[in-house]
Amino acid sequence: MVDDEPALLTVARRTLESQGYRVLIAHSGEEALETYRDHPGRIDLVLMDLGMPGMGGARCLLLLKELDPGAKVLIASGYAPDAYAGPEVRQAALGFLAKPYRRNDLLQMVRQSLDLAREPEPA
Repeated sequence: MVDDEPALLTVARRTLESQGYRVLIAHSGEEALETYRDHPGRIDLVLMDLGMPGMGGARCLLLLKELDPGAKVLIASGYAPDAYAGPEVRQAALGFLAKPYRRNDLLQMVRQSLDLAREPEPA
């Protein structure tokens, strides 16, 4: 989970962990890339805020996809996705979660994304 808002990270982490998910935290795009590199093949999903200082979520998403084309990334923002992300970013993401999100919205989107990520590729 990548966000520059510590309170949001804390609440979301607790919510996800209460449902059995293991959550890694990054406070910036730069930290997210480092964390992803440090855990090769062990991160099933990235939930990333688009509007962060530094490289920001949009740039980080594109770099994650360069690092691992199969990376599964959900983007989140308090603004419409068009405000922070061009078509390339929106296409690279599995989906969009509007902030502030509610507990059930977070859990549903994460579950759907993980299930989608596990579906076999069509032959």
